[in-house]
Amino acid sequence: MNPDYRVIDIGGGLNPWAGEMVDAYLDINNPKDLKNIFAGDMNDSQVWDQIKASGPKFDFSICTHTLEDIRNPVFVLQQITSISNSGYISMPSKHTEFSNHESNFWNGSCHHRWVFSIKSDDRGEYLFFMPIWPGASYFNQRFSNAWVALKRALHFTKKDNNYGPRNLGWLDKNLSTDKNELGFIWQSEIPMKYVDYAPSTAQMLVDYRTLLADGL
Repeated sequence: MNPDYRVIDIGGGLNPWAGEMVDAYLDINNPKDLKNIFAGDMNDSQVWDQIKASGPKFDFSICTHTLEDIRNPVFVLQQITSISNSGYISMPSKHTEFSNHESNFWNGSCHHRWVFSIKSDDRGEYLFFMPIWPGASYFNQRFSNAWVALKRALHFTKKDNNYGPRNLGWLDKNLSTDKNELGFIWQSEIPMKYVDYAPSTAQMLVDYRTLLADGL
């Protein structure tokens, strides 16, 4: 081990799995038993300013199962590269986020805000992500099929708008458990592309079908 090699964990205060390898933490929580913690909202620039003022860049950063929970992952990803030279990022896969691993009434986890994928182009691999809007439940096969059956049983006659198929052609049910995740190792910069706006419900559903079709 190199005693001069410094590691920071972003968002891992409640589950410090890296243990002795980590020299500092950034977390909105402030567990008393953690060493050298920068406590604060990672969406707030002030907490990042504190880290930058504490010394030189960290050699490595860890950010696991955090980005999908927060309101502004673009900002946080930019800040991570400003305080560390390299790092590891992980989050649930798109197959998990569109599965019923937590409930029959919705896809994915109720507290997640973003769905991620790892794509590649001629420049290499990059993170791609988009919001998990409420309309994502359109692809909930278990609940939607039950609702259609109930409407027919009750002789509902009003037709829904036709937004296309309720299935996602890219979804791999073999990769839909909560144990399946993405891992991304970066050096110097975190290449990313994202979508954070859809002009209509129809376009939103098209984006889920097409923009998430390639990549992991």
